Order: sequence, then structure tokens, then C-alpha cells
Amino acid sequence: MADAVQKQSQELATQLWAIANELRGNMDASKFKNYILGVIFYRYLSEKTEGYMDDLLKDDGISYREALKNDELAPTVMEWSIEHLGYIIEPKYLWASLIDEIKGSEFSIEHFDKAISALVASTIGQESEAAFDKLFDDMNLQDKDLGKEVSERTALIAKVMQKVDDISFNVDDAEMDVLGTAYMILISLFASDAGKKGGEFFTPTCASKLLARLATVGLDEVKNAADSCAGSGSLLLEVQNHLSTKKVGHFYATEKNGSNYNLLRMNLLMHGVPYKKFSCFNSDSIKTDNYYENNEPLMFDIQVENPPYSAKFDQNPKLLDDPRYSSCGVLAPQGKADLMFVESMVYHMSEDGRIAVLLPNGALSRGKRGRNGKKNDAEYEIRKHLIENLNVVDAIIALPPKMFHGAKLPVIVMVLKKKRNGNAGNVLFIDASKYYSTEKTTNYISDDDIDRIVNAYVAREDVPKYAHVVSIDEIREKNDFNCNIPRYVDASEKEPPVDVNMLFTLVGELHEKGNTYTRTAINNWDDKSIIDTNTCDTLLMSELFESISEKNHPEETVLTIIQGIGTVPRESSGRKISYDKSAAGSYKLVHPNDFIMHLRSFEGGLEMATLKGIVSPAYTILRAKKPINPLFYKYYFRSDAFIKGKLSELTEGIRDGKSINMDGFWEIDVPYPSMEEQNKLAEQLTNVDMWSLESKDMYDAVMQIKKGLLQQMFV
Repeated sequence: MADAVQKQSQELATQLWAIANELRGNMDASKFKNYILGVIFYRYLSEKTEGYMDDLLKDDGISYREALKNDELAPTVMEWSIEHLGYIIEPKYLWASLIDEIKGSEFSIEHFDKAISALVASTIGQESEAAFDKLFDDMNLQDKDLGKEVSERTALIAKVMQKVDDISFNVDDAEMDVLGTAYMILISLFASDAGKKGGEFFTPTCASKLLARLATVGLDEVKNAADSCAGSGSLLLEVQNHLSTKKVGHFYATEKNGSNYNLLRMNLLMHGVPYKKFSCFNSDSIKTDNYYENNEPLMFDIQVENPPYSAKFDQNPKLLDDPRYSSCGVLAPQGKADLMFVESMVYHMSEDGRIAVLLPNGALSRGKRGRNGKKNDAEYEIRKHLIENLNVVDAIIALPPKMFHGAKLPVIVMVLKKKRNGNAGNVLFIDASKYYSTEKTTNYISDDDIDRIVNAYVAREDVPKYAHVVSIDEIREKNDFNCNIPRYVDASEKEPPVDVNMLFTLVGELHEKGNTYTRTAINNWDDKSIIDTNTCDTLLMSELFESISEKNHPEETVLTIIQGIGTVPRESSGRKISYDKSAAGSYKLVHPNDFIMHLRSFEGGLEMATLKGIVSPAYTILRAKKPINPLFYKYYFRSDAFIKGKLSELTEGIRDGKSINMDGFWEIDVPYPSMEEQNKLAEQLTNVDMWSLESKDMYDAVMQIKKGLLQQMFV
């Protein structure tokens, strides 16, 4: 099935490329996608009308076109069309009629404009008016970008319509979200800023399928389903597809973006959802709660959502009067609305309701418990409220990176339920981040990958390196409501342990006289030097460091970064490195103890500056915002725990084109032990570093000791 959808998508991409080529010279991609999608939708409505009405009239031995020419039948037929379809398309405005006009050189864009206006006008004052209101507003056929003259606009739209007419798709039988898929294809064809932004509103089919399956486990039909960040509506459509009877009593959807609000309604209609069975709202779901009926909140059986990640919102204190947020009593920080979307969903969850929501990984760990009389951070408080007070968090699942267009940071699924079926005392953690396939630069989860996740969710049993059932007591007592998945599921492939004590003995025997560093390293070593970076205090990279870009210091020494060594003067590096003195003003100033993300950091970690000087503007300079021992972080940033456990998930591209995704980088959580612990470990590793320089004969053994210490200190 997945292969068939993939093939259908590829064919659609080829045809859309041909259509886009007709328009892209005239206008920006963010505009012409609206024309293509609008034309596709009009074709659907027309063919739906003719097919549906012909079927109703077949026993009368008359076609829809013929019936509307009959003065006696016409009023009844139009009434049927309004009642069942919600609109009327007269025969002269049917798609086939317009295509015939194009072929006969009789078509006019003004005629097509009248056709669209007549369709929308037929809904005014009817129950269907809300479903069709301003539905085609994004497709302005009078736009001068289509052509200054009517004849130019007519010729251009006629070409688009003919190419759309060549597309072969049967929406009733289509497995894929045709309009949503077309939307994403158009976005990816041209990487305009508007396109990238628009891509955030669409959830890939594989992710939609996963959320729908998790939300509908064991269900045949549901009274209602809702999505408050609905985008194109793909998630709601997947929910319907994965119910055994495919029956959803009513769909509720909210979408803030106006163009996507139109796309949402088009998509529901195109997939056979009657206008009477959906209610859509064009508003900000954080600010406005549309889900009330007779002054009582609507309660939903199923809610699915892919909200915009780390969204900004109006932090008006009046939001605390909103019952969706008042039970917790705090508002999330600006730019971190993720858990507020979850709170809103939980408020509208029926007693037997289910929620499946996509969130950025940072929502699991951002925010700390207040110490020394300070208040708890808001995100900590909300997470604690959901897990402990409401006890609705059922499962947390890590997905592969780079699955979402325009959002490459790690993403998780949170499943929430009120009726926990005997699991009220625990949360299931699943790490599915290593199971995926890749197409070009995007990862996706196959049907087998989805089966693996859903089966593990249903079985709710421990699976080594994949799934672990964790008590709420452990989440509270041991991890202080930090739900970062590696704390509970260790999916890393560890190297064979190094016997540090044996190597110390061996080196001691080799070293006849000993020296200060040898004695210090041996005497200071004990098992208390081990630090578990999964359980110590952590901070987000953005909380601990900031990016510094000090320029215009051409008088400073030009430095080169050597992996594993750090900063050295360019003149003494022994490397032939080009340097344009005229560009010295653009070079970045570094100070000792700054950290530098260089071009190979994805394989060697970050380097610590030991000299003051200037470096290439291609490098990212990090400076600590909080007290640290820089030597501790020098070693941590070179450890496998950081490089393989953190940076590897953020590395993009292939071969020499690899780089680190910076949006995700600032969301990394890093250990922040006490200064006493930082100082002790920094001293221990510095002693080993100095010792390793003492004798080439012991070099290999000492390097193994260092590797072993890093293994144990950064577990």
C-alpha cells in the first residue's frame, strides 16, 4: 500500500511540475500554489456534482444536465444538490463544459470567474454557507500577476486547467491525501520563504498514519474527532481511515492560517466528508476556544494534532481565566506554546477520549524545578500537572529526525488518555528514532516501522533498547519530571568497556620513576569520579551557552581550528589555509574558554579556544551564560555521549556536505553538574591529558585509559 501511494505521489509530482512551470515565471510559488489547488478543487466539485446527480437520476432515465433544462425537474434537482452537496454548479459551468470551451477556443477567464462566483453564491443563506465561505478567495483570477490583459490571463489559466484535466485521480479510491500531497509537492519544488513557512502546516502521511493508529487502537467508530491545528486536515482524514467502520459522527477543526483554512475545507469535501459533518474555524486555537455548544464545552473521543513547534503566542494574563489553562495556573514561556496545545486538548477530552499529538523533543525536558525558594519553571509545572495531577500521559515516543518539511529538530509523539486501563501508575517510553527509511534529504517511517511502534504500544512491555514501562514514582523521584527519552530507554550501542584499573596498573609498571601527573591521576581516581549525565541536572544548550559574533578585529591573530587540539595560530599550523586579509573584518573574535563549532564538529565535537584571536566567519562561537569549568565541557563535547548521542541526530547532508542543524542544536539538553563535580572531573581528565604527553611508549595505553574514563564519566 505504501509503495502504491509513493508511486501515485511521484506521478502527481511530475504533473504538478509541468503545471508550475506555466505559472512560476509570473508569480511567487506561495501564490501560484493557490491557483493550482483551487483549479484541482473546482474540477473535483464539478465531477462530484455530475457523478452524484447522474446516479440519483439514473432510475428516471435522465442526466443532470438534461434535468436542469427541464423546467419541472430543475427546482427539485437544485434543491437536492443544495441539500446533499451544499452547492449548485450549472451545466454551463461544469468542468467538462469549460474544458470543451478551451478546446474550441471559446474559453474566457471571466467565464471561469463567474462559474466560481455562482458556486459560492448558491450556498449563501444555506446551511452549507460556512463550509464554502471565501473558499476560493486565494485564487484571484483578476490578479495582474497572471497577465496584464484578460487575454493573457485567459491563456495562462487555460493551460493550467488543461494540465489539471490530464491528471488521473479518483479521490474516492485514493489512499493518499491528494490536495495535501499536492500542496507539499508544490512547496518542495520551490524553496521560497513563504513555501517553507507553509510546509509547517502539513503533516507527512507516515506521521499522520502513526498518530491515527495510536489514537484509534481497538475502535470501530467514534462520535467525533478534532484537530485544533488542522492544516490540510490530513490527520483527521487518517483517523477516519483507521476506524474499522470508517465512521466519524462529526469533525471539528481549527486552523489559524487563512490559506490553509481554505485548504482544510477543500480537503474534507474532496474526501467525501459532507458539509453537515464538519465544523471548521479560522482562528488561533491558543487564544480562542471554539469548542462550545449551548455554553458547554464539547468533549471529543479522538484528538490528533501537529501544532507549530515552539510557537509564539499572546501571553495575556487573561488566558489564566481560560479553564483550559487555569487548572495548572501558569502560562508557558513566550515561544514555547507546545504544552499549552496539549492542555487545551486535555480539557476537551471525553471520559474515554484519546489524544495523539506531535511535539518537539524539547517539550519533554525544558523547564526546571525551582530551588532555593525559587518558583518552578512554567513548562516544568505544566508537565508535572499532566503527568502527576491529571495522570493522563499514557506514552511518549521518539521519532526519527528530519521527517518534517521546515522542521528538522527531533520530534516525539505523546499519547494521552483519561481511562488508563490499569496503567495509571506508569508511562510507556518508546525510542523509535533509529527505525526509518530515507528519501533524498527526508526521513520517513514505513508501514513496518509504524507496526513496530503500535505493537509495542499495545503490548506495553519492556523491549531492550526500544521500550520501557516507567513508574510515575521514577519519573518524579529520579528524574524530576524530565521526560527526555534516553533517560528511560538506552538505545545507544556502547563500545566494550575498558578496564581502567588494569591499565593504570600496567602503565605504573611501565613507568619506572613516575611523575606528578601519574601519581595525581592514580591517587585521585575512584568510582566516585563517575557521573551519570542522564540523571544529573541538565540545561538546554540555549540556557547554558549563547552564540557570539564579535567582528571587526583585524589586528588580532588569525587562528586555525584543528580537530582534537583546538585553536592554533594559522602561521604555525603547518597547513596551507587561504586567508583573505581584506575580509579580516568579517572574521569572528574568540576568547580563551569560548567553544567553537567547526566544519567537522559533527564527527569530532566542539573545540575549546585556548588563545585570543579571530576565526573564520563560517564557525559558530559559543560562550557560557552560566558559571562552568570550561575544561569539563571541553572533554564532554569530545565524548561519544555528546557526539554520537546528541550531534548525530542533528547531522544533515551527506559526505562533505554534512552540517549540524542549529535549530535542533539549541534544543539539546546537556549535563550541568555542580561546580565541585565539574572541577573534580576536569582535573582528573587534565591529569590524564598531561600524563599522555610524558612518554610515547605509554601513549596507546594512556589513550585507552582516557577512553575508559570518558565511557564511565559520561554514561
